[in-house]
Amino acid sequence: MKSKHIFSFPPYILWINAFRYYFRSFTQSILAVLGVAVGIAVFVAVDLANDSAKQSFRNSAVSIFGDTEFQLMGSTSGISENVYSDVVKSAELQPLLNIIRPIIDKQITLTDSNGVEDKYRLLGINVINENVLSGNNKYGIDFLNSSQTSFNIFAENQVFVSSILASKKQLTIADEFLVKDSNNKISIVGFFEGDNSLQRELMQNVIITDISVAQNITNSNGILTRIDISSVYDQNEKIALDKWFSLLPSGVQLIPSYTYSEARKSITKSFDTNLLALSLLALLVGLYLIYNMMTFSIHRRKNLFGTLRAIGVTKNEIFFLVLVEGLLIGLIGAIFGIMLGILLAYFLLGLISSTINYQFFSSSPNSIALDITIIYQALILGISGSIVSVLIPAWSASRIQPRELIDIYGKYSTYNKYHMVLFFLGLLLCSIGYLITLAPITNLIIGFIAMFLVIVGLSLTVPTTTQIVLLIISSILEKIGRPTIVTLSVETIKNSLNTIAICIAALSVSIAMTIGIGCMIQSFRATVEEWLNQSLVADIYIAPPTLSFGQDPKGIDDEFIKYVSDIPEIEYISQLGSFEIFKDGYLLNLIVVDSAEKIFDEVIQLKEGEKIDIWNDFVQTDSILISEPLAFQKNIQINDTFDILTDSGLKSFTVRGIYYDYSSTSGIAMVSKQVYDNYWNNSKVTSLALYLNDSQNSEVVFNKLLDKFDTDWDLQIISSKKLNNASMEIFDKTFEITFVLRSISLIVAFIGILGAISAIILSRAREFSILKSIGFTNNQLRTIIGNQTFIIGVISGLISIPLGIIITNLLIQIINKQSFGWSIPMQLLPSVFVEGIMVAILSSVLASIYPSIKISRNNIRKALMGE
Repeated sequence: MKSKHIFSFPPYILWINAFRYYFRSFTQSILAVLGVAVGIAVFVAVDLANDSAKQSFRNSAVSIFGDTEFQLMGSTSGISENVYSDVVKSAELQPLLNIIRPIIDKQITLTDSNGVEDKYRLLGINVINENVLSGNNKYGIDFLNSSQTSFNIFAENQVFVSSILASKKQLTIADEFLVKDSNNKISIVGFFEGDNSLQRELMQNVIITDISVAQNITNSNGILTRIDISSVYDQNEKIALDKWFSLLPSGVQLIPSYTYSEARKSITKSFDTNLLALSLLALLVGLYLIYNMMTFSIHRRKNLFGTLRAIGVTKNEIFFLVLVEGLLIGLIGAIFGIMLGILLAYFLLGLISSTINYQFFSSSPNSIALDITIIYQALILGISGSIVSVLIPAWSASRIQPRELIDIYGKYSTYNKYHMVLFFLGLLLCSIGYLITLAPITNLIIGFIAMFLVIVGLSLTVPTTTQIVLLIISSILEKIGRPTIVTLSVETIKNSLNTIAICIAALSVSIAMTIGIGCMIQSFRATVEEWLNQSLVADIYIAPPTLSFGQDPKGIDDEFIKYVSDIPEIEYISQLGSFEIFKDGYLLNLIVVDSAEKIFDEVIQLKEGEKIDIWNDFVQTDSILISEPLAFQKNIQINDTFDILTDSGLKSFTVRGIYYDYSSTSGIAMVSKQVYDNYWNNSKVTSLALYLNDSQNSEVVFNKLLDKFDTDWDLQIISSKKLNNASMEIFDKTFEITFVLRSISLIVAFIGILGAISAIILSRAREFSILKSIGFTNNQLRTIIGNQTFIIGVISGLISIPLGIIITNLLIQIINKQSFGWSIPMQLLPSVFVEGIMVAILSSVLASIYPSIKISRNNIRKALMGE
């Protein structure tokens, strides 16, 4: 009797048979679960490690910004303490504000008595007025062995250090340090620690002192980093508050506390997108393995399903059985993948945080922050992906008729009947996906869809492509007399095309991913290298040490600039200032250029605009140049106006050119020194580019500069060549995580091909036993298996080439373009394709070792029982 339900629950006998099958095919079952597990592990590890690195930054931001709601911030020069006085003295504001907190927040370099240098974060707060030395201060910090009387702001510069730092460095009260940035001395007056372990960890390298001491230490008297504000108001009071702050002096802006840290976090979105794309590709390969394994299991149980259908089991019951099998494999794989992913995350954490440190902001996570959302996402991906991947095998199993019991060898017919339909459908999907890449896409999701269409489309062409390759091989064999061993190898592949096609598709996708990532990295590397060669035309570069998140870059002393200008071997000096400005929810890098037109023409590589027309406007009018990423992300065109907060208030500048830049993802606005001085008071120079009369004199100039550095200034000096090499080293370190993910994807593919080839070969144990019984030796059987896997590897490698090219184009033109805004010409290097084909062949041949050993040890009598 047929079931009245769409899915009737199968009798227990079906579940017993299913369990027996998977128990007997234990190795293949483990490989299928492992394929899903590794794919899920990559997804979980990347997300957890990435989130943990950024969580470290968010926690650090909380320790910086505290519990306040808003910050008053200036432009490039900080904010005058007169603004703080105005806020405090305002009779209108006092009832509306419960926190008004002036803050100095800078990075300083300290030298201890042994001459050891370290960088610390200096936090200047209002120690006396806010009574912070008491046990119930608003900062959540306990000051140990400290009192109001022990701290005297009028005495020698006194500071508090964390108890963790004191323990590490064995510091005691009255220990002294030299502030390298200003040549001031400071002494320890006490210690502090956070209220909880997280805060203690985050603040271990923080030095706290009174704001006046901090200003003295950093030579910034009268200037604050920001003013923290928190308010308590009803709706009417909020209106009054907004009205008052609308009257803020020029160059001052009020922003929510979280906005600055969110702006910092948002610049890693491009990095996150690339990692997500790579992890999803690895998972896609894992899902191919489930499909492959389930298709093969249907083939192995074809006679069983035919028998069950003969005794009355319905199509729906078999369909539901196979569906649940796939669900369980996905669930088990997802669970193991999550556990493996957590372990892998610890390994990836260092790579990801290193990349973030190099490219974005300082992040020093010490542990993985488990996010239950990521765990749920992994479970959903594993289970839903598994269900989707077994829908076709389940449907195929439900279509098996009792009459198919007479098919002794269970040969497949699906692809023989539909392979041309699948081939043209695949070409259609590939064409649609490729056409999408040619359109001006502004949505990353569409880019992912295009990549998915291309991958699925080429997978559907695999059966026909494989048949074409086999026909070519067969025609060659005809001409050379059809060698028995090779002919048998080819015919076996033809007879197992259904399963082998999926195996080839999975391996092809993985190799194509390797080719795509490899070509993308090489294209990017070549572009950056060419850009550096054209940009770094000076002989020597000088700059202060690189600072980390939230720190105002130090300027180069005017006396030093004069000293450099007097060196006779130097023909010309180009001066640059670099500042970070908060604008409309994102961080803008403002570059101030003081350079000659000749140098400007050599260094700046315009994407839009004419250098001949730009120079006069650039130095004489309110004009700026913007980098390509900024123009792309904010949809800015030539001659558009661009508002920037200056010390004189909000000013509009005309965009006169868009130039290529690969140093920043957040975007750069470039302004001439002449225009900058009209609106900003901070004339700080943060780097120098030295052009020599004769490059042969570089060593002489180096020695003169180094002698001066050692005695007076904390600066870095580097030649153009060394700076170029250092930049490329940072580039390579940035892509370390990409290489790791590419390797993991190859591992997933290897697991898949090992399972598929093992299943295919072991399922034909009867045929190999027949060959053995008529005189074939074990070596000949191994040769047949080796030939089969070699052919599979060659076909996979060939198919991966066009797919790899398309993936390269997708990664460069859509994923990276939408993420970073960079123009990267695609470069297809033959070495990458040769490497991909060799990896495909090697993976296939290595995967044949285990089944070859098993087949050679087969018992002929047992294998031929029933013949």
